[in-house]
Amino acid sequence: MAVTTVLFDFYGTLAESDWESWWLAEILEARGYEFRPTADNTWSANAWDGQTHDEHSASEEAYQAWEQERWRGLLRDHDIHEDDVESIVKEFHTRRGEFTMVPYPETLEVLAELRGRGLRLAVCSNWDWDLDRHLTETGVLPLVDARVSSAWVGARKPHPRIFEATLAEVGATAAETMFVGDNWRADVEGPGAMGMAPVHIWRHDEDPGDWIPKPPADGGGVPRIRSLRELYALV
Repeated sequence: MAVTTVLFDFYGTLAESDWESWWLAEILEARGYEFRPTADNTWSANAWDGQTHDEHSASEEAYQAWEQERWRGLLRDHDIHEDDVESIVKEFHTRRGEFTMVPYPETLEVLAELRGRGLRLAVCSNWDWDLDRHLTETGVLPLVDARVSSAWVGARKPHPRIFEATLAEVGATAAETMFVGDNWRADVEGPGAMGMAPVHIWRHDEDPGDWIPKPPADGGGVPRIRSLRELYALV
């Protein structure tokens, strides 16, 4: 079946942070503490990839409360003095609200071109409640037909629910849909298991570290691209 719809991951696929420092570490170090990333990052929402979190997605307030509780866990793992915990959580929350992103150089051009070809486009992202803010600031929002955040639907990629929700929002079936993303587990294996055609975008010249699953060296039989412009030949 011909591709009629393209779903995109957001971070690392369409846009990236324009912050040069790691804000969690910056805040802790300013208070005389050392930031020590843990191997499992249980404080991060990424630890919930592939899982549901319905009770925490009941509302924006519930989601933010969950985020702040995870931050408290991070601070206690770092042996932060209990008297400092709540003020640091408040500072984390303020700084997180100031987080900004920029689109990759080719993003807006490619989205406009694909829309011009009559393709339906959507964003399917493991993200917080504020996805629309970042889609707006990067210029992506007016160029897509639908967008779904894991925070809104209570499930993180590669859980089937978030893919099903995005397909429903954009009005497409898996068989006619391509999925483009940078996270091998969430954006390649997950969509592939749903019957979509995955495309892996990998912009890294060097090992980016443990924050993203490393893809198989042979590409696993999945098309791999370095720029979104390479999609022109695939749709």
